Amino acid sequence: MREAVEIVALRVCPVACKVACPSCRRKADNALAALTASGFAVVPVEPTEAMYRAAEDANPFAFIHNPWTRIDEIWKPMLAAANKEPNDDE
Repeated sequence: MREAVEIVALRVCPVACKVACPSCRRKADNALAALTASGFAVVPVEPTEAMYRAAEDANPFAFIHNPWTRIDEIWKPMLAAANKEPNDDE
């Protein structure tokens, strides 16, 4: 999530800094917290390795043995993995 904060902070910066200042980081944190509180998640466009591993751990044979597996059985662990720092699970 730290990467998302940096990206948003640079976008909200009124003077287009190259490095996000503490004030812009706070604004970004607040914006992302508001999204999270409303039930949204900020995730990468392409799943990360951690997200793939979380999906496999949640239901390793989901689509092989049962094509009717509920996607939320896999989606929720993937979202949780997406919001971890890259080295949290290593």
